Amino acid sequence: MKINRGFIFGLAAGWMTGCAGALAGFAALRHLWPAYAAVEAQHAYTLPMSLSRLTLGVVGAASAGAVATLIARDTGRAAWWLGGQFLALSLVIHIREWALYPVWYHLVYLTYLAPVTGLGGALAARVRRGQPPHA
Repeated sequence: MKINRGFIFGLAAGWMTGCAGALAGFAALRHLWPAYAAVEAQHAYTLPMSLSRLTLGVVGAASAGAVATLIARDTGRAAWWLGGQFLALSLVIHIREWALYPVWYHLVYLTYLAPVTGLGGALAARVRRGQPPHA
């Protein structure tokens, strides 16, 4: 496996994209949804709130994977590595915070994290090569 500066910069840019997206997304939820802001400290989310958080995770992971791939200029390998890193860190966090969320929430998030990140990168690679994203 060849690791070059583009790959490393792609991973770094993917991390920055994922973190910035999460910060902006959760800030938007707090600002636009007063009921969300009221329960955030206690993690007492309703089902729509939990689904909103998971949706932000999908968008953030796919975006981070796309950015990693575009910066690395590869076929999506950087995005799959990034997804693995996201999963490793998230496992530690979710195990530590297991009691704060329902089991289904942890399972859904941890199940989609790496694949969505990798597929975001694969989609970006197809578009960069001029191929339609849907084929």
